[in-house]
Amino acid sequence: MNQSESITDLATALCLAQAEMGGAIKDSNNPFFKSSYADLTSVIKAIKEPFAKYGLSFVQLPVTSLVAMALAYLLCLCTNLGNGCKVNTYCHWIR
Repeated sequence: MNQSESITDLATALCLAQAEMGGAIKDSNNPFFKSSYADLTSVIKAIKEPFAKYGLSFVQLPVTSLVAMALAYLLCLCTNLGNGCKVNTYCHWIR
């Protein structure tokens, strides 16, 4: 998947969707830090309807690497107009 040259439509749709989003509900607990957090399900619930309304979607795909022992995810935001933007985030595992 390639990144689009222009993200004008994506930026506009994302701005409109974010204006309608509420906060994700912190309904999970972390006993180690004695805190609560919004898990992935809560985040998806918060963004699902505004994203659909403005033609946005997201995909999170695992990426493997032969160079390092790591787990990486590729996060893609897409519009139904063909514009897309990709952001790589990495989460490293230590044995």
